[in-house]
Amino acid sequence: MFKKTLLSVAIATVLAGSAQAATIYDKDGNSFAVGGRIQANLNSVAFSESDKVDIEGYGRFNLDGKSKISDDLTAVAFAEWDIATESSQDGTFNTRFAYVGVESGTFGSLRAGQDYTSMYNVVGATDMFIDIGSDATTFWSLGGRQEGQAIYKYTADNFYFGGSYQTSSLDGVKGGFALSTGVNFDLCMPFAFNVGYDNYEFAETSDFDSLYSVATSLSLGTFGEGLYTAAMYQFTEAELKTAVADETASAPYGHGHSVEVVAGYGFENGLGLLAGYSSLRSDGRSAVSNVNLEVSYQVTSNFIVYSEAVIAASPVELEDSYDRDHNKFTVRAQYNF
Repeated sequence: MFKKTLLSVAIATVLAGSAQAATIYDKDGNSFAVGGRIQANLNSVAFSESDKVDIEGYGRFNLDGKSKISDDLTAVAFAEWDIATESSQDGTFNTRFAYVGVESGTFGSLRAGQDYTSMYNVVGATDMFIDIGSDATTFWSLGGRQEGQAIYKYTADNFYFGGSYQTSSLDGVKGGFALSTGVNFDLCMPFAFNVGYDNYEFAETSDFDSLYSVATSLSLGTFGEGLYTAAMYQFTEAELKTAVADETASAPYGHGHSVEVVAGYGFENGLGLLAGYSSLRSDGRSAVSNVNLEVSYQVTSNFIVYSEAVIAASPVELEDSYDRDHNKFTVRAQYNF
């Protein structure tokens, strides 16, 4: 429930399914496209979190439909699944996105289903690593993809506003919401500033009672096109149910402070370099302290090879509850269609 996830083509792949999606039908304002990826990974044992898997493969598949209702209104539908290998995860399908909605050039967009929360408009500024991702943010906030949502976003010129409402269909959650807003404009290069807030109440079956967080981020540049830098700060207050708190005094719950910083450069020849740092401190103790590194090369418009590493920057004090005190390394080849 707390889990979230190079070049411009890879950003489009992560946020919108597949940059190379094939249009099957496009006529009279109606379109339907199919896309996805096939990937092979060579992982360190620590990265794979298993002594059994050093090389693995997986696939991703998505469907994207649009239908014009009027000159200013379009119906949209999108679904995407990760397909695991049979040996490691029994060939299971894991849903990443599944939503239906409408988009208007005047009034914004409204979607219902499984999608990013509005908080991701803020914390996503530093979520640039293809696979390893950002530990600090995703551990402390429901700021990634979640099912059972209604999501609204309005964009006008250099301003946006977003809001999402979480229903109880998300396992363990009674309800909640997220709000975010931001501005972007050109200095010597594109600059963006975002702020967000979310608040959730949890069901009786959950260890949590409630959780809220505030976050802010800023970025300079366009990711994958020359220089890109971004920073994010998030404060979270998580309250456990009384009985659970009494039994897990050492767990990383309470006041959480997350910091993430990334810097990268995308060259015109397809080479991409990215470095980042993520930190999470809970009640004065370190839960995450990692340096992330990535080198990527876009061989063709469809084919990307890259290598990622997570290096423990300092020992963590909450290793039993959130073990990130080890190094990880992976080399991957990805074909998008």
